[in-house]
Amino acid sequence: MSLAGYDLVATTTLVIALLTLGARAHGLAVRAAGDVAVSLAPQSAGGFNVIVARGEEREILGHIGRTLPSIDTSITELDNGVTAQVGAANLTVTSFYEEDRDAYGIRISWDAGPLQKLQDCFDFSTKHWYGGPMHLEQKIPIETNDLENWSCVSKEQDNGAIVERYWLNSAGEYYYVHPQVPLFVDYHHVAVNHICFTAQVQAPYSSRRTHTELTYDIWFLSNAKTAHQHAVSKYLGKPSGVPDYRMIQHPIWSTWAQYARDINENNLIDFANTINDYGFLNSQLEIDDLWETCYGSFEIDINKFPNFTGLVQNIKDLGFRVTLWIHPFINKNCEPHYSEALNNGYFVLTEEGSPDTTWWNGNGTTAGYIDFTNADAASWWAARVQTLADLYGIDSFKFDAGESSFSPQIPVQNGDIDLHPHHIVEDYVRTLTQFGSMIEFRAGSRTQDLPNFVRMVDRDSIWGLNNGLPTIVTTTIQMNLNG
Repeated sequence: MSLAGYDLVATTTLVIALLTLGARAHGLAVRAAGDVAVSLAPQSAGGFNVIVARGEEREILGHIGRTLPSIDTSITELDNGVTAQVGAANLTVTSFYEEDRDAYGIRISWDAGPLQKLQDCFDFSTKHWYGGPMHLEQKIPIETNDLENWSCVSKEQDNGAIVERYWLNSAGEYYYVHPQVPLFVDYHHVAVNHICFTAQVQAPYSSRRTHTELTYDIWFLSNAKTAHQHAVSKYLGKPSGVPDYRMIQHPIWSTWAQYARDINENNLIDFANTINDYGFLNSQLEIDDLWETCYGSFEIDINKFPNFTGLVQNIKDLGFRVTLWIHPFINKNCEPHYSEALNNGYFVLTEEGSPDTTWWNGNGTTAGYIDFTNADAASWWAARVQTLADLYGIDSFKFDAGESSFSPQIPVQNGDIDLHPHHIVEDYVRTLTQFGSMIEFRAGSRTQDLPNFVRMVDRDSIWGLNNGLPTIVTTTIQMNLNG
């Protein structure tokens, strides 16, 4: 029904009323029973301003429905909110109140056809903001950053390996965008001094999606600390256990830092001896890139390591645990392993059916990326990793890559299409956990419950924020905030 105005007492003790703007549109006012009130004021150019009042203070939080026309709105009452048909899009606003935490929240959910672009923007104001994706120039607070229409999925580009759709500000407000949203985030470009959430069915999201959804929750608490604690308990989660303690106590010594790909039996023993000669302690010695015959073979290169079993044992005898670098690719020239995976359907394919992707060790060819959303593919890959541990006495593994952008684009994956493409990150990481508490990996999305180490993407030995040494501090803060 289309209404000029009414009052509704919601089951959560929130009061929802309707206001009017001329004869063309209706506004929604969501008023909490305490000090927080949120209202949606219709705009003549389209959409609504979101207005929040705390006690006597009132501010415009942002502008939602920016891409939708200003036309008559059909309103339907819900138990704890309302729905509104705004042009071709359906808006649902629901309200929450948690008395024990004095936490007020609203869920704003837009749903439209797959061709519709949805966009809501919120003012950074003078508050300080934290969270969002990891990226190359990791500035804190994040309102000093610059992101333009950034697809909110884990990606190699811009060091975006860890992505959570969570933003917290100094006023005790936080925003959580739901994982099924084909989300692009923007700082300052769409609107000056605003963070904008855009939902649009375009790459890297599947073109086979049947609708466009923009759903997020906004919570209002007394301060940033209680707001973050609320977000952890409600959305982010906590680790279910404790990772390997020795990895906290002492350094991981990686051959990559000393030798890059130029590793062999002799220099690994020299490396271990030198560490001991200087009296350094260790958690483990990690054998990094180019120990295998070709990328994806998972077979030791006997030209470089004629007695790999003996080498591993010798390093252990020097007081080290030994870990091995592992990746989720098979290069196209790495036979018969590539053909085995391809013929069994173990690679991610594009919507056109191609398995071809690229990574930093392509060596002039393309590669296939293991489809961890396919349980058979994940099990086959993990069994090959376990064989390495069993044959050579490897204690654990450093797992590389894992970002969704390594899938060939636009990928076809298993599972809920509205979670493509970023849910492959979660499936990859959860596949790794079977290898114990000593593992490390670099990508993450909705995996905060896992008791394992997530390592920072490599930093450059330079001063400055362009992936330089200061970003070790800011990126650590960002990683910890996201759990």
